[in-house]
Amino acid sequence: MNQSETSRAPATSAGPAGLASAQSTESPYTAAPYAPTTNAPGRLSLVLGIVVASIGLASTAYSYLLPTLMYDLGWSTRQIVLPLDVVGWVIGALALGAVVAGTSGLGRAGAPKAAAGAGTALGATALAGFVLNLVLRFVA
Repeated sequence: MNQSETSRAPATSAGPAGLASAQSTESPYTAAPYAPTTNAPGRLSLVLGIVVASIGLASTAYSYLLPTLMYDLGWSTRQIVLPLDVVGWVIGALALGAVVAGTSGLGRAGAPKAAAGAGTALGATALAGFVLNLVLRFVA
């Protein structure tokens, strides 16, 4: 062996029973390093979906206060309905944002899709309720 061959040869050590084994830093059984991926549109969709659901629950709680607001406090119908109208449009805009972001997140190849799917489902449900509310206002 010449000098260049000895510098390239793997180091050996005496293993069990005095057998020489090559010490290599790479194993043929290791997987490629995991490259963590994120799905920002999917996370945004989930956050927007949770916000929409929370606002919807608060709006429902407000609607149970309507008799008290009308009779005990003397509020007019317009004073009661105006906040519900504003909240409805906010819910519609946030729900549309959740659906758009969730659809974008579901379309990303190799990215996690659970948050995007949940956000899209929450947003689509709220958006369907918003559209139904608009249709019923003009029909009824």
